[in-house]
Amino acid sequence: MLDMLIRGGTIVDGCGGVPYKGDLALQDGKIVAIAPSLEKTEAVQEIDASGRIVAPGFVDIHRHADLAILEPGFGEIELRQGITTIVNGNCGLSAVPCPNTYKEGILSAISSLTGRLKDPSILPQTFSEYLNDLRACQLALNVGMLVGNGTIRMAEMGFSNQPCTEKDLKRIASCLDKALDEGALGVSMGLIYTPECHYTTQELLQVLQPTQKYQVPLVTHIRGEGDTSPQALKEVIYLAETLDVPLHISHLKRIGKRNWGIGLSQSLEILSQARERGVRLSYDVYPYTAGSTQLIQILPPDFQQGTVDEIVKFLQSSQKRKQLKDVIYAGPSEKFDNIVDLVGWDGLIISSLHRPENQQYVGLSLEAVANLRGQEPLDCACDLLVEEACDITIIDHLASEEDVKTILKDPISSLISDSLYAGGMPHPRLYGAFPRLLCQYVRDESLLSLETAIHKMTALPAQVFQLQKGRIAPGADGDLTIFRLDRLTSPADYNHPQQLAGGFDYVIIDGRIVVKDDQLTGEKPGRVISRRKNR
Repeated sequence: MLDMLIRGGTIVDGCGGVPYKGDLALQDGKIVAIAPSLEKTEAVQEIDASGRIVAPGFVDIHRHADLAILEPGFGEIELRQGITTIVNGNCGLSAVPCPNTYKEGILSAISSLTGRLKDPSILPQTFSEYLNDLRACQLALNVGMLVGNGTIRMAEMGFSNQPCTEKDLKRIASCLDKALDEGALGVSMGLIYTPECHYTTQELLQVLQPTQKYQVPLVTHIRGEGDTSPQALKEVIYLAETLDVPLHISHLKRIGKRNWGIGLSQSLEILSQARERGVRLSYDVYPYTAGSTQLIQILPPDFQQGTVDEIVKFLQSSQKRKQLKDVIYAGPSEKFDNIVDLVGWDGLIISSLHRPENQQYVGLSLEAVANLRGQEPLDCACDLLVEEACDITIIDHLASEEDVKTILKDPISSLISDSLYAGGMPHPRLYGAFPRLLCQYVRDESLLSLETAIHKMTALPAQVFQLQKGRIAPGADGDLTIFRLDRLTSPADYNHPQQLAGGFDYVIIDGRIVVKDDQLTGEKPGRVISRRKNR
């Protein structure tokens, strides 16, 4: 007798195939049979999927839940929107390796993305220890992990302002090699973030050498997504071509109104030419025009030197602050993306603060906060960074809807959420990115066909890391979603972001029901997905 039989659903296979009606059987966490009818087959559990879509579980390869996943109760936000597999450790800022020597500094650097641990002592020091701790947990969903190139540099060098020596570069490369050997799915880069923004291209080639041996992808937030995007894209393409490894661009966009449309076309042309040359290249996108990042990213790279304490000290200097104003108010730069110039103070919305007296500013633009405090906006931003020890996140309204649609329609773009776990008033993508694609861009606007949208949320992102996820076929993993498109909801918005998605009749992982009628069942069938283990 089979474990589960799903009858009469419209099957969307995740690989872009035309939907068809059929029955689907599961045994031992795997799909074992698919047919127009399995009427003579018996199972311990049967689900009537008539009038419903049966699709693979959604695969989100860009989240920042490295620390959140270690806290009790993790997973409801993800499961309620049909996500069954996530990949953490993105943008160069993974939680591990995290040696005790530099733990405080590393946690300060990543907390605006991953949130804070109530007990930092539970965070292990090495990549393998971290994966083993996850394996010991009862996971609500499947979890894979990238190793962050920026975190590796912090783990090996601390927060030194000195250029890397040959010895430093070799130690960093060795640390990367170790993490990849221990199961990292790939290496992530956040070349806009400190300390990675201080690497030269040639230094990156040296520290990334181990990727050749393991043939894992470079998954990268490029140095610039606005005025400097062309050279930023060419840099990472050069790295991938030279190393002969796959390249995956995180959250492709072109920011700043002056770069919308024509600027995006230029970026897509650069990527197309690279693919024609044989570069194994892919990219992803979130279905929103606003991003979310750390407020500290308004500072040019030269002003992000050292530890958080050192940056705070710099921001308190009237002389240094004058130098900062001269750079930021000079307008466009060939060296970095001037976020203030590209977006404007009114487009930078504070999403998380920690001091009680500052909570009144959450949800307001920096322009509005500056007016309330009677300050010039840059002084206001600097003072807040000082008061909050740089642990501030923002939502930045930086892209155009037409550009988002252009990227979504591109055949090689995967869907992601790029979810941050910093608390406060988060970006709505944390709660609803995946059903939003189905609700807005399939059901309401008909921008994408159902099978194309499902492909972008399942098999296509799974292929980036060669995961055996995201497809419905005999032998595939039994991770599934069952829903009616007309009943899906994604109510989270910028003003009220903490609203769970709804409309999923069932979410199934490893052949076990984790969501039924928008309610968690309490099942914890999630597994750690690593490069070394059988997926």
